[in-house]
Order: sequence, then C-alpha cells, then structure tokens
Amino acid sequence: MDILVGYKIFSISIIALVLVSGPAQAVYPDYGLDMQSATWVTSSNYLKCVMKQDIPLYGKAEFIQAAGKPLRMRLTTLQPVTQPSLANFESRPPAWNHVASKQDMGTVSLIKGKVPVNMESGRSKQVIAELEKGMQPTLRFVDAAEGKSQVEIAISPIRFQDALQKFRTCVTQLFPYGYDQLRNSKVYFQPNDYYLDEQAKEALQRLARYIKLEKNIRLITVNGYASAEGGRFENMTLSEKRANVVTEYLALLKVPAKLVKKRFYGDRKMVASNKTKKGRALNRRVEIKLEKPF
Repeated sequence: MDILVGYKIFSISIIALVLVSGPAQAVYPDYGLDMQSATWVTSSNYLKCVMKQDIPLYGKAEFIQAAGKPLRMRLTTLQPVTQPSLANFESRPPAWNHVASKQDMGTVSLIKGKVPVNMESGRSKQVIAELEKGMQPTLRFVDAAEGKSQVEIAISPIRFQDALQKFRTCVTQLFPYGYDQLRNSKVYFQPNDYYLDEQAKEALQRLARYIKLEKNIRLITVNGYASAEGGRFENMTLSEKRANVVTEYLALLKVPAKLVKKRFYGDRKMVASNKTKKGRALNRRVEIKLEKPF
C-alpha cells in the first residue's frame, strides 16, 4: 500500500513537471541568439549608418539611418515571406532577467518578400529603447514557408550599448542631404542673365560635396532653359550659356567631367506660365539631374 501511494505521488510529480516545463520552453524563440554568440555590427560613412545583428538560419535585423532620411528598422530574411500578414510584437525579458515583465508592443505589418519588416521611425526608436533597457524585442507570426503554425524571431540586447554609441556618433556626422533631396536640383537666373548668384553657388557647392561622397552616381545631366522674354534664337543661346556656366562651376568644384552631360532647350519645356513674373522666374533655370543604378 505504501509502495502504491509512493507511485501515485511520483506519477503526479512527473505530470506536474511536464506541465510546468512545457510552457516554459515555448518562450524560447525559433530564431535568435544566446548570450555568448550575440553580436552587433556597425558600419558607417557620411551617407549611411547601419547597426545590425545576424539571426542564424533566418536573416538579420538592421537599424538604418541614411542621409536625408528617417531612421528605419528592417528585418531581412533568407527565405521570402510568402504572403502579407500581421505579426505580434512583444518586448520580453531575456532568460536571465527574472525581474522585468513582458510588454505588449502591438502588431507589425509583414510585407511579402525578403524584407518583411520595414518599420517607420517612431517604431524603430521604440525598439531601440527596449534594447537599451536590456529587453528582447520578439516578433511572433505565422509563416507558411517555414512549415510551422507560428514562428518567433528575437533580437538580443547583448552588446547593444557599445554598438548604439557608435551608431549615434555616425548619425551626427551624416551629410544633411540625401539622394532624394538632391537628385533634381535647380538654380535660377535673373532676366537675360547667365551669372551664378551666391544662392546658386551654394546650391552647386552642396551638390558637389554630395557627388564626392556618393560613389554610385553614373550620370549628371545639366539642362539649361530660358523664359520666353526674348526671341527664339536669343533664348536658345541664353539657355546654352546658363548650362555652360553651371557645368564650368561644377568642374571648378572637381566634379568629374566624364559624368556630366549638358543640354539646352531655350524657351521650350516651360514649368510655369510666362504671363506672370513668378512664372518667368521659374522658367529661367538650370536643372541638374543625378542618376545612379538601383
């Protein structure tokens, strides 16, 4: 009888152990890093700052701050997500932290493809704040490509502080303008004039500094225009002179001549009405267009 009682107690203990240990295992992510292997890597230049953590067998998490653009947090995967959906987003304490509690951070939209997560600036800053606190941001979602009902991906806070300091230093040194702001630059001229004023020179100096930093520029097109205040021939000549003076100033600023293609259109291709003073001022212009491969 005593042996039977002992057996029943032993059986109940095993069941209790299974019940306790089973859910505890579920908190470990399918993809993530342990304390020993977690590493953050930063890369920097004057146009882009990147802070990333590789997630073994899955992809990588990256914080990216590019010149002239807001902060973004991206998740890149080795295998594409097959369909758009929503992921549950949580901030969890790592296994060694028995004091902090899990925080619900709402949902995140998953995009079809190899970059399923591309968070806007506010959410990205929120993730950084959680990592600074030593928390483990975790995404939980269904992915048919994984053959699982649910996938969990965790970002480790280990060694994050040192990387964040380097990242923030890089951000303070970024060029204030990016490709989107400078790819279609313009300078303007006075009536019947083709001289660069100080504002035009400053714009071209800014553009030249950017071109020296951006090694992927493959073409710089300088297009000259005139308003219809003179005759057709005079306007064509004036637009050519305007294109020439811009091209010459860019050469003075050490912009490679092999990248520059010059064109002029006279009073064609107006961007505003020549019937108003404001419209004519907008038409007296040179447009500098930058191109780079995508």
